Amino acid sequence: MYCASLAPLSFEEEVVVEMWRLFAAFLASLSLQPAATASNQAPSAIATFTFAVDLRSDGLTAEMRTALVNQPQVVVPLLEFFRAVLDYQQNTEEHRRGAPGSKRLVCSVIGDDACATSFDALGASLLGQLVVIRGTVVRMSPSRVICVKMAFRCGLCGAIVEVSTEDGVLIYPGSCRGRCRGYKWSPLVEQGKCEEVQVLKIQEQSGVYDGSTGGGNIHKMMTVELRGIWIDAATVGESVILCGVLFARRSEGRADATQQIAVRAYSIEGSRHDSERSVLLSMNSLEESAQFYEMARHPQWFARLCASLAPSIFGLQHVKEAIVLAVVGGTAHTMRTRSNIHLLMVGDPGLGKSQLLRSACTIAARSAFVCAHTSSSCGLTLTLTRDPTSGETAFEAGAVVHGDGGITCIDEIDKGVTEHRALLEVMEQETVSMAKAGMVFSVPVHTAILAAGNPAGGQFDESKAVTANLNLSPALLSRFDIVVCLRDPHTECTRSLSEHVMRLHRRHDEAGARLAGCKSGGITLPVELVQRFVAFCRHHCHPSLREDASEVLKSHYLKSRAETKDDELAVTPRFLQALIRVAEARAKVELRHEVTAEDAEYAVELLRQCSGSLRGNPHTLSVRPAAAKKMSQREMIINALKAEVCRTGVNALPYPVVLSACEEAGCRNANAMLHQLNEVGVILKIGDKYQLRGV
Repeated sequence: MYCASLAPLSFEEEVVVEMWRLFAAFLASLSLQPAATASNQAPSAIATFTFAVDLRSDGLTAEMRTALVNQPQVVVPLLEFFRAVLDYQQNTEEHRRGAPGSKRLVCSVIGDDACATSFDALGASLLGQLVVIRGTVVRMSPSRVICVKMAFRCGLCGAIVEVSTEDGVLIYPGSCRGRCRGYKWSPLVEQGKCEEVQVLKIQEQSGVYDGSTGGGNIHKMMTVELRGIWIDAATVGESVILCGVLFARRSEGRADATQQIAVRAYSIEGSRHDSERSVLLSMNSLEESAQFYEMARHPQWFARLCASLAPSIFGLQHVKEAIVLAVVGGTAHTMRTRSNIHLLMVGDPGLGKSQLLRSACTIAARSAFVCAHTSSSCGLTLTLTRDPTSGETAFEAGAVVHGDGGITCIDEIDKGVTEHRALLEVMEQETVSMAKAGMVFSVPVHTAILAAGNPAGGQFDESKAVTANLNLSPALLSRFDIVVCLRDPHTECTRSLSEHVMRLHRRHDEAGARLAGCKSGGITLPVELVQRFVAFCRHHCHPSLREDASEVLKSHYLKSRAETKDDELAVTPRFLQALIRVAEARAKVELRHEVTAEDAEYAVELLRQCSGSLRGNPHTLSVRPAAAKKMSQREMIINALKAEVCRTGVNALPYPVVLSACEEAGCRNANAMLHQLNEVGVILKIGDKYQLRGV
């Protein structure tokens, strides 16, 4: 038994015959594939099979493509019916015996992603036509069940009429077609047909970030409706390419009679690295790959890549190198260890930290740029919202989800107070989890965090420890692989810096910025070339560590851990993993498949240079000893009791001894302090003696 729609009963005979003439031979060549179902869906007695109609296929004639594009709501149901007829004819004996299960056939239409329609062109003129759109899922609602068909019985003559509903809204038929002409109808709920529906919000992809977008330019959004096998085919933050029919969808408000344009998907293809894949598909794979390998063999190739990053910024060579390596990333291993390199820039205002972050967005295939002081913790990760009209809950993606598969740049990270905690999970576990309103949701996010901020107080205080200058929690600081400090230089390079700035203002075009970059120490490359190379090496190059490189990294880690001081950043196993990732990225930018000892030594030197910038100039740095913290009365009592226990060797203190310690600490009411220590568990009363805990 087949569950394909009885399309011929809804269309004229001439239309059915014409469509059969066009598509019969083509459908016979298509194979049926079992439909993939979500893990949270219960198994059904009806087996679902799909067959794909690719608009790029050579088997489709121009007339067939025209009919499919202009009338998809007519052609697609007919194709499902025709394919069921052909399958029945091929398996006549089996179905005549009566198979125990039923079969549902679903037609998926795959469009040409190279001819994707822009969101601006989706208007009333394209209603009812097949469109292909590309975007990022920014909102996803849970699936709900709606009624698509309902049978009604006439209360006078008993006639039964089946009515197709619109968006699940129950519509009663008009007058009965029988002799009674009655209007009294009773719905037959048991004969109704329901279907699962899920609504997505797709945001148009902006492409390469260049900072040239005018103010007030907001990316377009489009509502997408998923049904049947396409439920949960995409998740929040995922880049998708979908093909569907453009239709007018009723607004969610009950009293709202307006309609909005939406797309009902016939196929949806999701890829968390779609932006990088689109860059790779746009290049000539053989010729340009050979060109990239040839350029990577140039001895100054890495220097040219770094010089092409923010050429208007003078100097800061080691910072630019660290940013390029962070964008490229390390090698993704099969084990659950991250390959992304997180970078933190902390420095005085006006040194170009924000400009460096924006330039990093231009060379990454996918990126997101936000300011921490204007973003909430939900805006950075994930949020659960409720639609004001329909009351449905939906998940909305934040900045790090938009940067999945690329980088996420966070400016002014020191201005955020509570937003830091939202980044801890995504930076190490590479997931974003949420449990709110009875819903639990988790989405994998693989993004590199590039952050910039100012030190506490606006400028570095060299009399304080390193951690005291950074207004960030130790848990967040330990997750950054590279932490670099930028100070306003007061050296002989000031004259060169002023000449560089004047050269930029004399040239008001891009060529002037490139010339300034050349004068400052390197030949700049076009942004498009750098972006394509970064996407190429991220996708094709996965170097592995050699034995000599492992020994270099391990020895430096052990030496650094032994020499760590209390006022410096802690050296943990994360530091060793950071060394490995930086060495792998250094090998990737030259398209090498092995990490050599030279790469390991470069990683050691880069991280030593970055950590050295945090300590300042050792000849001018004067570290004042931290003022001794005044002990509280409770601490004085505990120290006195510890000394008494050490003197006697017995952890059983009489009442007068404890009371005397409270009085010597300066307590006004020694007896009240004794009872308070007993209540909080510092001392325990056992019989007539007191036992000090933690000794």
